[in-house]
Amino acid sequence: MSKKLYSKCAQHFSCLCNNIDGNAANFDVFAAEVVGQHKHSFSVIAITETNINACHKDLYRLSDYTSEYNEKFEDKRKGTGIGIYVHNDYIFNRNKKFCRCTKNLECLFITITNLEVPVTVGVFYRPPSGSVKEFLSEWEGLLEELPKTNVLLMGDFNIDLLKPNADFENVFYSSNLIPTISVATHEKPGCRPSLIDNIFINNSDGLRSAGVLDNRVSHHSPIFCFLDYKKPSTVENEIKCPKYDYCNSNIDTFLEKICTDVMEKSYDCDESGFAGFVGDIKGLVESCFRVDEKQFKKSRRNFYTNPWITPGIIASVNKKHFYYKMWKKSKSRHDLNGDSLAYDKYKSYRRYLKKIIKLAKKNHYSKKFENVNGDLKKTWGLINELRGKVKQNIKASFIIDRKLVEDRREIANGFNKFFASVAKNLNTKICSSTLNHSDTDCDSALIPLL
Repeated sequence: MSKKLYSKCAQHFSCLCNNIDGNAANFDVFAAEVVGQHKHSFSVIAITETNINACHKDLYRLSDYTSEYNEKFEDKRKGTGIGIYVHNDYIFNRNKKFCRCTKNLECLFITITNLEVPVTVGVFYRPPSGSVKEFLSEWEGLLEELPKTNVLLMGDFNIDLLKPNADFENVFYSSNLIPTISVATHEKPGCRPSLIDNIFINNSDGLRSAGVLDNRVSHHSPIFCFLDYKKPSTVENEIKCPKYDYCNSNIDTFLEKICTDVMEKSYDCDESGFAGFVGDIKGLVESCFRVDEKQFKKSRRNFYTNPWITPGIIASVNKKHFYYKMWKKSKSRHDLNGDSLAYDKYKSYRRYLKKIIKLAKKNHYSKKFENVNGDLKKTWGLINELRGKVKQNIKASFIIDRKLVEDRREIANGFNKFFASVAKNLNTKICSSTLNHSDTDCDSALIPLL
């Protein structure tokens, strides 16, 4: 994603969708290469072919996001399962009445409520083993139930839109759903590129930008879209720069400099010598761990999302993308496979990088467990962190007089006003009901205030 596009659409609602071909195999790589490589924090991230049940969703977390998953299709190990991640800036509800999981169609819906208007977001997956005819029939029935405006649908439909398909187009276009992606999203050696992943919207005027990313963790390219819904205006949207970064690479540099700059230096055994020793240590801490704010703003790395992702791994990710582009350039209409040596080089490096990322994550948590060895409370805290059993900060928001209010004092006053007027409102209703049905004195029907 270009810097120009980011600066233009940074404050607007955005979505990202990708078929990752299995959470167990590719989620860590997806978090590092696709999500972590982009400075922009997408509003909604959808993934298909997760191959896991909803009960395991907490094992696959993205920092600053809340996830919702569908159950995978019964007795099916691969080619099933969908999930959606919503940034914590947004308030949403799951729409259970729209969710499906059949042999022809899997879908998951949420409604985001703290935008200018409620927006319905859905993620879809059509298993290729299912019937296209039955899928379209189920899909058409579902579209009749969905809202007619502010709907966004994304996923892997396994129907190539680069080829004419009148039935598919009729169902979608009749519901005013417009595809935002028009280039190939699925590509592998020996096969023609196909457009089977897409994002559909029913408000083309609100589309600001859409496209395909080069960062791939499977044969499917990630697709994205920016829409003309402004983000909620909160201070939390800004990424705060940490003062110090205690990542593994910085710690190794710090230890090396202690051995070369401090241990070989002699200090006097008095107060001035001790002060000199402390000053040297403080200087090393500042030079090795202090974070430069200007460099932090330019950096794509997120210090909090994936602390095990080192600058070396980021450089390796960029190298992998370079090998992929070189192989892609060698392809042509007459040679769909391209340069076999270039593809083998890209494939082996991709496999190697995947192992490195998993090993870095394993080593990161192994060191953390070693540091808390013997402390049962902290050990269980780490275990719960890995399981996703951590406390979430619930954003204060309430709808008062059909307006979304996020100020805590206004919400408290709204609650006080509501509960203080319950008895008065009941008395008014009973009084009007009594006057309509009998001549009884209204005062006899009043409920005493407590």
